[in-house]
Amino acid sequence: MKKVMHFISGIKSGGVEQMLVNYTTRLNKNSDYIQYIIYQHEPDKNSLKKLEEAGNICIQIPDKMHFPIRNIIWSIKLIRKYRPDIVHAHMSLLNFFPLLAARVLAVKHRISHSHISRDNVAPKFMIPVFKLLVRFSSNSYLACGTDAGTYLYGKKNFMVINNAVEIQKYKFSKEKRRKKRDLYGIGSDDLIFGNIGRMSPQKNQLFLIEIFSKIISNCNNAKLLIIGNGELEEQLKAKVSELGLNNNVIFTGSVIDTSEYYSMMDVFLLPSLYEGLPIVSIEAQIAGLKCLFSENIDKDVDILSTTKLIPINQGVDLWIEEALKPDYRISREIIEQMDMYDIKKEWHKLDEYYLNLR
Repeated sequence: MKKVMHFISGIKSGGVEQMLVNYTTRLNKNSDYIQYIIYQHEPDKNSLKKLEEAGNICIQIPDKMHFPIRNIIWSIKLIRKYRPDIVHAHMSLLNFFPLLAARVLAVKHRISHSHISRDNVAPKFMIPVFKLLVRFSSNSYLACGTDAGTYLYGKKNFMVINNAVEIQKYKFSKEKRRKKRDLYGIGSDDLIFGNIGRMSPQKNQLFLIEIFSKIISNCNNAKLLIIGNGELEEQLKAKVSELGLNNNVIFTGSVIDTSEYYSMMDVFLLPSLYEGLPIVSIEAQIAGLKCLFSENIDKDVDILSTTKLIPINQGVDLWIEEALKPDYRISREIIEQMDMYDIKKEWHKLDEYYLNLR
């Protein structure tokens, strides 16, 4: 029986949580593991439920921003109590918090997992220090993509663990498209732009709404679908009202299963300020959607011919130009390129990685 203790920033409706759901579901079902998810902050109930249903033991500890000493003390207590074989940290630049505790307690296998490819903390002058602490405290290195690994580890060797999903679940379906469009009163001829993600500064949804406000002036049958919740929800809704877009923007709130929503969309927009390789970017491409992503996302995300990486520091015009080009959903044949993101195959890679640690 191998014990793995995962440390994450919080249980929100984000990509790290979904990645853990996808992998731990299979590891717990098919291999001999006990897995703990150690998280901070008040959890999103849907995401917490999915992690627990995957067979994980989820434990909340004080958050490191407001209670850094208590965070470390709790981490030490839990590592001492459960004696994990592996401590696996998913907080990127801040992975050193639990990994230093694990090193002090002589945990043999200490894995740092990078989920970002750009700076996401302040002050900036501390970032090189954080990177040194991550490398000092860990002895195994994983990343969601090549850029994310190079960003955090420099020239150190690391392995990419793809943010894999259930391929069949996300494939385009005419039936799902009709069903979801009917649910929201959307016509078959309407052009749907979609976004899935936490409503936070990182996801840059105010910029997304600015893009859409210009799109609607060129395409009056367009609608914007925003799936998720978060701290900026009221601000985003106020911006939509201010621009007179209430009849064209749909906020769904948190959704337990987003798979059917991709079929109702025509274009997927993700203008994030920083990311690693987000799971939604994989899901959207599997669904055959035309995808416009920020250049700040790991370049490994550029898989299909209909995927474009666009800068966010040059205004909205490039986004609008690409969004209105009539090259929408691609044919099924091309989606075979997404095979490397099939969780049915990829979970074995992480299983073997854990088992081969020496």
